Amino acid sequence: MKLLGALLLITGAGGLGYLAEYGLKRRITFLLKLKELLLLLESEITYKNATLGEAFWELSERKQGMEGSFLKDVFEGMEVQGRNFEDVWCEQLKKWGNDNGLTEEDLRGAFSFSDAVGICDISLQERMIRYATEQLEERIRLLKKEHEKKGKAYFYLGIAGGAMGVIIFL
Repeated sequence: MKLLGALLLITGAGGLGYLAEYGLKRRITFLLKLKELLLLLESEITYKNATLGEAFWELSERKQGMEGSFLKDVFEGMEVQGRNFEDVWCEQLKKWGNDNGLTEEDLRGAFSFSDAVGICDISLQERMIRYATEQLEERIRLLKKEHEKKGKAYFYLGIAGGAMGVIIFL
């Protein structure tokens, strides 16, 4: 019985370490998705000469899952509710980020472009979107570096913590 308890304790603690590592991977994945959405938005605005509302609608029709619903929520906030882009974008981005484990620091680059998009000429909108994607790329690079350093350490520390718990309880 003690052996089973010890095994469960070590496995549970290792699982907690794995969840911490998975959280880092998940943040990177969602920042990559956000970067992709910004690049698609840039191409809609630049090459199709779409208005901001049209661009969000088109992208929401093309994308599935969470990205599609995020884009649709932004579109509905702007076009249906008549709110300004900056408010809707920041609100939906915070909601999407909180649902996916992203921090304010992770989303800082995406927040930055909402000031000029939709009210300036196309070239300035392109530059603002590029700036936001560069900021996201930098954050992704930092998170990947953090994952390399800390990812396995979280897992092994979880197992070590479980082993320490076993030693203490024995």
